[in-house]
Amino acid sequence: LKILLLYYAFYALLCSQKSFVCYGNSRHPCYKIAYFQDLSRRVGFQEARQACEIDGGALLSLQSEAEQKLIENMLQNLTKSGSLISDGDFWIGLWRSGEGQTTSSACPDLYKWTDGSISLFRNWYTDEPSCGSLIPNLIYVVIPTIPLLLLILVAFGTCCFQMLHKSKIRTKTSPDQSTLWISKNPRKDSSMEV
Repeated sequence: LKILLLYYAFYALLCSQKSFVCYGNSRHPCYKIAYFQDLSRRVGFQEARQACEIDGGALLSLQSEAEQKLIENMLQNLTKSGSLISDGDFWIGLWRSGEGQTTSSACPDLYKWTDGSISLFRNWYTDEPSCGSLIPNLIYVVIPTIPLLLLILVAFGTCCFQMLHKSKIRTKTSPDQSTLWISKNPRKDSSMEV
């Protein structure tokens, strides 16, 4: 299945930059949200990271629960304001360093912020962090897409079931069976003559 997702590059910038959302309090940094409605412009983790660095910023690193709430509120306000930003996936600056499997107790220590900041705050989902063979860069999972995926799977499964149910097993018949449409030796019937 090819799933189309809207990606957001999400990063903190200096207050002197343009196109950002800034809160007046000096305790809060400025945030810039780069939203790509055009799917052909969506970017991966490394591209988002490079775009932030070109603008003099870094992918978002969450240092506290209060900062996470601030970001959540900002995104909810932008969604309500009619800015065409909807629920989706956000690239943040948390990435896993190191490779291979590790013990579950050492796993959280493998995750680092791309801006080099150190934070003990982690708001993991219950089945995270993942220290399997895949390196997840995207931590914020979109729950609203699950019903769409289920609908696609049900429709696909129903279609396949109907196609398989309607097809019949075909067997080869011998040419001397009387059920054939055309006989080797046609009958002469006087009523059929013209």
